[in-house]
Amino acid sequence: MYVGTYTDKGTADGVHLVRMNASTGALSRVAAFDAGPNPSFLALHPDGRTLYAVNELEEMNGQKTGSVRAFTIAPDTHALTQLGEELTGGGAPCYVSTDVTGNVLLVANYVGGSVERDSPAVSAPAAAFQWKDDTVDSSSLDTNSSGSRGWNARCLGPAPGRNSASPPCTCASDPCTASSR
Repeated sequence: MYVGTYTDKGTADGVHLVRMNASTGALSRVAAFDAGPNPSFLALHPDGRTLYAVNELEEMNGQKTGSVRAFTIAPDTHALTQLGEELTGGGAPCYVSTDVTGNVLLVANYVGGSVERDSPAVSAPAAAFQWKDDTVDSSSLDTNSSGSRGWNARCLGPAPGRNSASPPCTCASDPCTASSR
């Protein structure tokens, strides 16, 4: 099992491979990998050969954005090798998932509430990400429950029975009430 964590300055290994003892539930660390700063949320591609990690930062390289990285998983050692990285177009990306086919990668940016949709080309490292122009920007929406404009996106996923994204949930206690069209 892979576990994403927040990293402190100077700490590089933010993704940990752990093994669980089925009898006791105890976890033991097998390895740790540098997945960039604050790889706080992870998603496994449905084929089990690619792992995605968000880098939950509000700013990278002077831009108000975080990033998402793709890694291949070695079949024998489960070691991670980076395929690519792409800026997410919004601050503090805190959620990443794929649709059931693995053809669509979804990222929720907490700051500003934008969500991104990607069609990852996991077999071509130089073109690991190709963001679509259908980014949802919630900044023009009404004031949310925290008093700021727009969403503070924390998650999103495929709409029931469809291979498209549902609106992001704004917090664990608020059910999503909007619907995809």
